[in-house]
Amino acid sequence: MEAPDLPAEGDTIEQQIAFADPVQSQQAGEDDQNVDFAAERKERESGWGLEQAYVWGKVMRGRGYPAYFRPFEEVRGIPIRKVVAGGGYHWAALSINGQMYVCGQGEDGQLGLGADIGSCDRPVLLGTLQNKFVTQISVGVAQTAAVTAEGELYLWGTSSFDSQSVPRLVDALKGKRVEQVALGLYHVAALIREADEVSTRVYTWGRGDKGQLGHGTRREYRKPTIIEALKKVNVLHIASGEVHMAVITDKNRLIMWGSIVSPDSDKDLLGVPGSQSCILKPKKIPRLKNVTMAACGARYTVAVTKSGAVFTWGYGNYGCLGHGTRENAVAPLRVHALRREVVKELSAGLYHCLVATEMDGSDE
Repeated sequence: MEAPDLPAEGDTIEQQIAFADPVQSQQAGEDDQNVDFAAERKERESGWGLEQAYVWGKVMRGRGYPAYFRPFEEVRGIPIRKVVAGGGYHWAALSINGQMYVCGQGEDGQLGLGADIGSCDRPVLLGTLQNKFVTQISVGVAQTAAVTAEGELYLWGTSSFDSQSVPRLVDALKGKRVEQVALGLYHVAALIREADEVSTRVYTWGRGDKGQLGHGTRREYRKPTIIEALKKVNVLHIASGEVHMAVITDKNRLIMWGSIVSPDSDKDLLGVPGSQSCILKPKKIPRLKNVTMAACGARYTVAVTKSGAVFTWGYGNYGCLGHGTRENAVAPLRVHALRREVVKELSAGLYHCLVATEMDGSDE
């Protein structure tokens, strides 16, 4: 893939705001802020025209939201295509020419800049991948991952069994074409495109104590392992929360596994009827069909259907489900505040969510 030409100096830097990675922090700081229990509308200019952005739940002022915007505005002359905020107070940005930038805390090697650099407060080009065209990035608590145009997967940072301070090619997936990567709390998932260019397979590895790997056991896997239960399913998209996962199939069905448990209750909130603690193998969410987008927060899930309806369920503290309360939801519930909107982008953070919708042209 050839890198597109860079725009002339002074051209607009377009940023796609993404909080899709699951765990932005395990700690709540003094500056934490509840945005709203229901969706709050904001407007922005984008490459597709004027959009409305709705956000609800909890954001971390000074740790995530305002500080998240400022550093990347200083990358002048570099058109940023996507910015991803991560779990251990570190961030990554992807430019339109496939270059990756990182900043934030990196004591666990998650910046990929080497063992001598513990943190940086300005975006730094990830030089070890400078000769690669990066197509997708994912940021976890203490890990970061990148997929290249050649279908390679690079992973760095600290897992439950490994530590690497610079990007390292996942050798176990050599010869396979990786299309997408998703990082959980201490696990990794990769979507692989088969040689026939039609079929896909999902591989997972890492900690599996909550069933988050989907292999039918709770044990740890140290190498990428195919999910046998999905071998006959063509998966289009993968998403990961702390210890749960969701995939969208080519039939627009949502399949999930792992565990979502409220801290004050043992009741499972994954959305699979009859589940008590965790789901060890992938299961369909029966109440949802025609799903086109999905994202996982730390302990909740968001899905959008073809009709544009937005559904959320899981742990509802901080108003992260957008239903106007802090209550949990054991099954998908529609976000009625968005019932008149057409959703174009979806992203979920620790305990907050953001969607971008088409501008309807009204002044309401």
